[in-house]
Amino acid sequence: MLGNKYSFSYSNKTGSTITSSVINIAINVALMIYVLRLEAEHCNCVRDWRHMFIKIYSGIMIVVNTFLLFGFKLLGNTNSALIGNIIKLLIAIYIVASIVDIYSVITYIGDINDTNCQCAVKDMAKLNKSMIVLRWFYISMLILAGILILNGLEILILGKLTKASN
Repeated sequence: MLGNKYSFSYSNKTGSTITSSVINIAINVALMIYVLRLEAEHCNCVRDWRHMFIKIYSGIMIVVNTFLLFGFKLLGNTNSALIGNIIKLLIAIYIVASIVDIYSVITYIGDINDTNCQCAVKDMAKLNKSMIVLRWFYISMLILAGILILNGLEILILGKLTKASN
């Protein structure tokens, strides 16, 4: 027990939560290995803020999803306005960080391949091809999300127009 308000607990997870955590861990471990191998002394590939961001974000996601995988969660007094505000702030930070991570992965992997970085293209050919597939998966999901958002807006607008004309 951590004081009067907080305690660690273990809860059973559903299959989808376990699958999601395992996939998330696998993707972030692959990203972590990829960027760490690009730090080799002989490697003169692009190494900017995206490289560092991917490394830090992936490390955090590995830890968080490992806790989620094993069902550990921090229980608190959810009636507290302060705890509620902290949770909202953490969710907002997570959303912004995820958007930056998606941008970073898409553009960084593209730049690594556009500059024909030998450490990635030749030395890590299989892992690099996996990263290219991940990049296109992210792009596909962004396109799908955009379509779904536009479809939702269309339904919302058409619903309001139908109500207005009645």
